[in-house]
Amino acid sequence: MQNTNQKNIWWKSCRDQGLGLWECPSFLFIFAGIVTIILMLVAYFVASFYASPEIAIASIASVTIFMVIISYIVDRAMNKVARARKELMQSNALLQKALHKAQKSDTLRENFVSMIVHDLRAPLVGIRFLAESLQNSKRIVSLTECHLSGKAIEASTQKMLRFVQNLLLVQKIEAKAFPIIKKNVNITPLLRSQIASQKAFAQKRNVTLKLFIPKKLPTCFCDPENTERIIENLIHNAVKYTKEKSTISIGVFLHTPGKSMREEAKQFRIPWHAPTQDENFTHASAALGIAVTDAGQGVPQKEQQKIFDKFHQIIAHQKKTEGVGLGLAIAKGITQAQGGIIGVTSVKGRGATFYCTIPIKSKV
Repeated sequence: MQNTNQKNIWWKSCRDQGLGLWECPSFLFIFAGIVTIILMLVAYFVASFYASPEIAIASIASVTIFMVIISYIVDRAMNKVARARKELMQSNALLQKALHKAQKSDTLRENFVSMIVHDLRAPLVGIRFLAESLQNSKRIVSLTECHLSGKAIEASTQKMLRFVQNLLLVQKIEAKAFPIIKKNVNITPLLRSQIASQKAFAQKRNVTLKLFIPKKLPTCFCDPENTERIIENLIHNAVKYTKEKSTISIGVFLHTPGKSMREEAKQFRIPWHAPTQDENFTHASAALGIAVTDAGQGVPQKEQQKIFDKFHQIIAHQKKTEGVGLGLAIAKGITQAQGGIIGVTSVKGRGATFYCTIPIKSKV
């Protein structure tokens, strides 16, 4: 039984390497051994009939040594062939993987270019339409109409400018050329400022923004401008994907190392969507935690690690929303550059909670 298992092992090894029976070193070694034994017996019987015992022994020894040498040379050569073939198969697998990755990158690049054209075309068409309307007007345009047209042109221009700035920002983050200037900051004004700036977008979708802030919070040690970008992107993402006529909860709380962030948030009545088997988020250092909870469809488990990747919105083919999926990638890059963590938990059909931490003191 043991011999059968050993035979199966060496044969399976040769088969996995793509070697045929007559290319398998183990088989050739066994075959050479059998041939050697046969030749030894033949030499013995021949020498016994036609020569003295001394010559018979010398003949057997010569044949044996010769076959052993031949077997050794064949075995070494076939082992080299087997290793070379195995390396070739591994190289082919790596090339196939690289080719697949390159094809995926080409598809992603094509989709990205298409979405850039789509996102830039809409405001450009709007600006062109307003300019032509003013230029071709056969009556005197009132100051009110000029003012409204100017505001619309400014809004379209700001949208394009923001889009280009986000592209440059992502490039800097990936190149690790992103400057972070930390100082002690009160997080409350940053939260209120971003909620005020997102209010119009939320009202457009009949969404209510609700803020949860404890009475006493320590200052955090961060870059205030870039921390506002984190908050802005998390809130904007929540408004974009939540259900209409729903409420988005934005909360901040103090996190103590080793304690559950989710439980700490609940102490301040900050909603937090998470499945029962979810982790307790105890791996963060001392920080202020920010949680943004929406009432959307939620984020599938398999997507939760990818959602912060650049251009993930393209990969997910979410055609119903605007943008190319840079907001969460920017939020992740800034959070990690400041020494914090960022992530998402979700319950299907109920919504998702995006959370991040802002360190409250610098590392010594």
